[in-house]
Amino acid sequence: MGVEEYQVISVEKAFRLTPWEHVTHIYYRGPDGTPRRMTYFDAIRAVEENTAHFYVVREGNRIALELAHNALGYRCLRASEGNVKDILLTVPDDREPG
Repeated sequence: MGVEEYQVISVEKAFRLTPWEHVTHIYYRGPDGTPRRMTYFDAIRAVEENTAHFYVVREGNRIALELAHNALGYRCLRASEGNVKDILLTVPDDREPG
């Protein structure tokens, strides 16, 4: 089975003291185009196990997310290039994406 690629369309955020803990769930489009929900930690695990790749589209550009470590050493997903490393924090918090 190949690696699936998913566009992150929105996120769920929790109120926390540190920005890297804000994202709790991601919403993405499944292969059939329907919105789906996954915990942030399951998304990290999928990238780590190379079963899924996630990306964000910003201003018409596709920005890949890759596995990284935050300042405290916890695994997270960050933009692979440019100055938008914490792009998931800029994705809308929309619990019912359309």
